[in-house]
Amino acid sequence: MHKTTKELASYDAAARAALDYLKADPRCTGKLGVMGICIGGHLACRAALNLDVLASVCFYATDIHKRGLGRGMNDDTLDRMDEATGEMLMIWGRQDSHVPREGRRLIYDAMNDAGLLLQWHEFNAAHAFLRDEGPRYDPAAARIGYAMALELFGRKLGEGDRTGGRRGRGAALGGVHGRRAFPAFWGILSPTHFPLDTNRCSTQNGRCCLACRSSPPCWRWPGGGRGRW
Repeated sequence: MHKTTKELASYDAAARAALDYLKADPRCTGKLGVMGICIGGHLACRAALNLDVLASVCFYATDIHKRGLGRGMNDDTLDRMDEATGEMLMIWGRQDSHVPREGRRLIYDAMNDAGLLLQWHEFNAAHAFLRDEGPRYDPAAARIGYAMALELFGRKLGEGDRTGGRRGRGAALGGVHGRRAFPAFWGILSPTHFPLDTNRCSTQNGRCCLACRSSPPCWRWPGGGRGRW
């Protein structure tokens, strides 16, 4: 496969070239972010090692844990995590056989050991749950994942981040902190199984996609308190 025959340096050079191209565009503010899915998630993670990348979103990034990118299949992504200076959003599926629990743990530990400003979210979903075809597609998880990505980019690439310091060493942030906060999630998130206030649920089936925007919202956080979308 091409991903195992191309030189690792070529991937990095391509990412740098794309970033420089965007920065040179007169419409660009100079604030750069990256996003990738599957092997693209791994490439986005490596692009985040560039100092001018302020925000990175990686959906079920493959091969980081087994160092499988590039010729020789011996990439150094895990070893270089401390070079990332922007905020990173890592989103996974718990039922993803391409990145099993042990692999996710390896990546999680490397990122926390590097002291990254990190959000980590695991959905009860399979690999490719964003792809809007086939049995693995999960529209609720996709909707929430995209919302998280847009929030991060809006905050980091838009008017600015008001969270203070660049890093929280050794900490993984569940949810998003900042001026425009998304509800704070931590750990494993199953978006299709929120505990609902069934008196207000418009579908009455316990699979809320958060799309109806009822007021007040119909879904509740565990332990009480209404959620807000």
